[in-house]
Amino acid sequence: MSDEEHLDIEKLRPRRGWFRKVEEGMPEPKKYAKSCKAGKDGYLGPHSGAHHLLPQTSFFMSIEGHPNREYIENVMEVIPYHINRQSNMLGLPTFSVYDLHYQKQHTLDENQHSSGVAKGYVATFNSYKEEWRKRWLQKLTSGLANMSPEHLAIHLPVSFGHIEYNYMVADELRRRVWRVLDSEKDKHKIKKESFDAIQSALTELESKFRKHLKDRATSLQQWDKRNDSAETDWYEPYTMADTNDPLRG
Repeated sequence: MSDEEHLDIEKLRPRRGWFRKVEEGMPEPKKYAKSCKAGKDGYLGPHSGAHHLLPQTSFFMSIEGHPNREYIENVMEVIPYHINRQSNMLGLPTFSVYDLHYQKQHTLDENQHSSGVAKGYVATFNSYKEEWRKRWLQKLTSGLANMSPEHLAIHLPVSFGHIEYNYMVADELRRRVWRVLDSEKDKHKIKKESFDAIQSALTELESKFRKHLKDRATSLQQWDKRNDSAETDWYEPYTMADTNDPLRG
């Protein structure tokens, strides 16, 4: 392959790749929560979580122990990518947001839960000031855009599959992004084809995981199954990735 088909990594600097959500010297968007709200996708009401579709944790897990790690890190420095860009952000609800959404009362009733874990979440929520809880409920029931958690996975607590999600994304990054570099022979250069392919693969993975976390079969009927011991998969529409029952352990 001729030199015209390669890019010199050093000549691609200064740095264009930003894979940590908070880092000194990073360009805009520096505030990922602000970027998430600007993207207007998902749940953006009270107690929303600004979720990175491709998380920082997953990026660095994906290169840990990789035989090509040093070269990948050099490429990451020059690939035009910002982890806080809107296409990588999605607003997600917490467990308590769903509970507030379904109970529709600013003081949640712990007796609607059979799980001690869930009762604990209720107690934490009810410990907030009453005026705040009333305001949060008003927003959730306002009918405004991005104020309903319905059809979205739960972001927190992490027992709703967040850790498993990080591993799942890391695996996809290894398979679909960094594998592109396996054919590179000169560690000071990168093929133009590979340079473009990595950017496309990152964009495709953002879209894939956005779809994965949205359009879930959530409903009040599904939520009520959490108290039925026979419903062993009640939580699947609510978890970010395959995991154990987050309320029953």
